[in-house]
Amino acid sequence: MAVKTENQIWQSVFSLLNAVLQAKKYTDWTIRQGNQPSVEGLTDKSIYITRIASRRYGWQAHRNKYYEDTGKMVHSEQYFQEVLFQISAFAKRDPTSTTELTSGDVLNSLITFLQSIDGVSSMHALGFQTFRITELREPPIVDDSDIYEKLPSFDISVVLVQNDECDIGFTDKYNLLMKGL
Repeated sequence: MAVKTENQIWQSVFSLLNAVLQAKKYTDWTIRQGNQPSVEGLTDKSIYITRIASRRYGWQAHRNKYYEDTGKMVHSEQYFQEVLFQISAFAKRDPTSTTELTSGDVLNSLITFLQSIDGVSSMHALGFQTFRITELREPPIVDDSDIYEKLPSFDISVVLVQNDECDIGFTDKYNLLMKGL
């Protein structure tokens, strides 16, 4: 096993959310990585995933295990890592339309899926042991056209077990004969 990198973790979350959007037939929505070193404004009908924090829990465990079938000693180092993402969405609102999906509607769909049995199973399949989701926040913003909009978001915290392994040398024979005694 190898330690999952930041980009691999991000890609796992991205792929799952994209699959949910496709299953719900929200095909006009795009997922983007937020807060990247590039010039980007708010794009209509976009979901932004931003990694906010990454922390370790507890002490890093060190283990050695001998495998008789291969004759190898394997050293592993394991730790729990929590990664916190903010998922936000933006869609220009038309106050005269009562049938159009808002960004809050789309995020509520994602939250509903993530908290369902299928969502929990999907997260476990990606290697995330536990996770929690915060409430949906909907702060107002002023967009580039000087129009008040909503920029809803929620946080999702995922925990995974990181494990790094390598073969190590070992001694299985001893020479206890000592000369000169």
